[in-house]
Parts: sequence; structure tokens; C-alpha cells
Amino acid sequence: MSSLRGDTMGTTPKQWSGQRCILRKTFDSDRLARRDGYTVNEEYYVMGRERIPRKKDFFVANATGRILGGEWIRIQIKIPVIYGIPWKMELQREIERELKTNYDLIGVFLREIDPQWCRTLQISWEVKS
Repeated sequence: MSSLRGDTMGTTPKQWSGQRCILRKTFDSDRLARRDGYTVNEEYYVMGRERIPRKKDFFVANATGRILGGEWIRIQIKIPVIYGIPWKMELQREIERELKTNYDLIGVFLREIDPQWCRTLQISWEVKS
């Protein structure tokens, strides 16, 4: 998982935008659960007597990248998810890959700013308390 520490991206950003977006696409861990032998029903992932709740929630990520002129931009992304705890980290990695390769997910918000923003895209996840 990417971090936003200064040593991984160069210098600390001097200017942040306050943009926020909510994805319309929902991500889920159903495929991951099936891969591990679970069946999926409306409320649980089930294998034998084991039942793992399917949580309907949002992950919040910060997408950070350098734009024309050397400035930084950060967009906070609220991502609808349905997941089971054992697959949370793997689901986040899948979402990161999708955000970095499927520019239609968030690129629409950034095209006016800089069409090349995705080359420096870093993702960090906000932890719920």
C-alpha cells in the first residue's frame, strides 16, 4: 500500500486542494471470498459453520499527484464497498490498481486540471477510528 510520506514522493506538498468525490462504482470482496471457498449470500460469507458478515460501508482514500507547474493535488475519494474483514486489505489493493488504471473512475474530475496527473498518482487510505 502506498503512503504519502515525504520520502516516497520527494518533497511535502505545499498546496492541497479540497476536492472530494464519491465513486458511483461499488467494489466488493465477493470474488476473493469465493476464491477462498466461501459462498456469498446477502448478509454473510459462509463456509461450513463459519459466517463472516458482509459489511456495507465506504472506504476513504486520498489520491495525490503532481500536476502541471509542479504543484500537488489531493482528491479525497469516498468508495462504496461491500466486504468481509479477512479481505479488506486485498480489496484495497485491488481498488488502488483500478484507480491507477481506470481513469474513468476519478479522471473525469481531474482532466480539466491536468490530463497527465495519473502518472504521479499515489493512494493512501484513511483509517476509521
